[in-house]
Amino acid sequence: MLAQRTGGKELPRGLDAAWDSTAGLLRRLLPLRERFLRRAERIVSLEKLYCDISEAKLRCLAEELRHLFRRGRQAQADLDHAFALVREVAWRQLGERPFLVQ
Repeated sequence: MLAQRTGGKELPRGLDAAWDSTAGLLRRLLPLRERFLRRAERIVSLEKLYCDISEAKLRCLAEELRHLFRRGRQAQADLDHAFALVREVAWRQLGERPFLVQ
């Protein structure tokens, strides 16, 4: 019974199989990419919170986040704030901000 084919189209072979496999992989990755881009937009929107803060306050906030992460008690919002803080520090130290896709 298992040796009998059920009728329907044959499985692709060779380059067709490689193409189908690649297309399936891309279809699975696109929602992941969109989720990451939405998160990056949230991080960029937090930029206003950190641009007017003094360096001493930034260090204090970084220390608070460091302790939070070491204890493993962070939430997604805390991670977004940490990335926004790193983005601001990169701007102050290097004069460059990471692009949205970075």
